[in-house]
Amino acid sequence: MSATNDNTYTTEWLEADADAAEMRARFRDVERFVSLCRECPRYATSWLCPPLTEAQVGEIESYTKARIIALKIVPDAKFDGHGTELMALCRPTLEQRLLQVEKSRPEPARACGLSGRCPHCGDTPCARTTGAPCPHPSLARPSLEAFGFDVTAIASEVLHTPILWERDGMRPAYYMLVGAVFY
Repeated sequence: MSATNDNTYTTEWLEADADAAEMRARFRDVERFVSLCRECPRYATSWLCPPLTEAQVGEIESYTKARIIALKIVPDAKFDGHGTELMALCRPTLEQRLLQVEKSRPEPARACGLSGRCPHCGDTPCARTTGAPCPHPSLARPSLEAFGFDVTAIASEVLHTPILWERDGMRPAYYMLVGAVFY
């Protein structure tokens, strides 16, 4: 069964405001998380993933506040698909929310999206693979992980909801997609 919202899952928004300097101090370890990203075959092949430019890193340093936004996805008993399928289906919902919050801020703001394949280019390889600029700069946002943030710790400590992982083929009670808007 494909993951559609015909009673196969429910979603819930989780949001919290945080001090950006505290977020950087408590949850950011660029060396650790970017080194984990280096193990991914997509490393340096997507504008959403590291390595980031000095300008991108510097921009995140300039913000004083952050709004953490997560989409909690709860599959019901009818759902028999894989968690990655369900998260891919729900990803645009979170990304739209992040961009909406970013654009609604009266002051400059920057959303941090999700890692992995960029949803804006479809099946076309990312322009980064040819050295070209991103063709969707108004939509694409680097992930929190690309900036070195520990998303699992942020979910647990800021949103008070731990990220659960599939173990031994067992589906967790819910999945979570986590992003942020710095302002």
